[in-house]
Amino acid sequence: MIVVTYPNHHRWKPFVTFLLVSLLLSTAPLASQDQAAPQASAGAPNLVDLARSAKTIYITGAEGWVGIPTEPLEKKLFEYTEFQKGEPLIQRKAEGAGILIELARKPGTWDFTYSMIHRRTGSVFGSGKVIAWDGVRAGPGLAKQIIKRLRELRGAPAAEQKKKR
Repeated sequence: MIVVTYPNHHRWKPFVTFLLVSLLLSTAPLASQDQAAPQASAGAPNLVDLARSAKTIYITGAEGWVGIPTEPLEKKLFEYTEFQKGEPLIQRKAEGAGILIELARKPGTWDFTYSMIHRRTGSVFGSGKVIAWDGVRAGPGLAKQIIKRLRELRGAPAAEQKKKR
């Protein structure tokens, strides 16, 4: 049993109660999660194998002034050798894509974020953020981060530069 005494100012009572309840609730499931984690990770494929086996990419992003259109990123990705060769291939339908790239923009900020996810397993390959005025200006920075991460996972030479058209 936990007994909490409050100072004379009762305005702290709800805040302290919230903190204590949050702390108690957040620590209770940790023991069961820690025990289950080794069992789940033992049979999970590693990210390198998943990245090498993924042959297609689907890019999704919210349109409009809050979101980010996919076209600027696609355009910048096609400036890199891998995408010019079709390794991986960008497709317009989510079904059957190996990698899902989710684009987002935090409302009221200039933060453009991405997450690369293996569609079948839900494993996250990487994520990042670019600060830019709009989606068109965010495209080059996002493409650079995505290419860097894909090359790390697939074992491609990092020194390989953009191919000029």
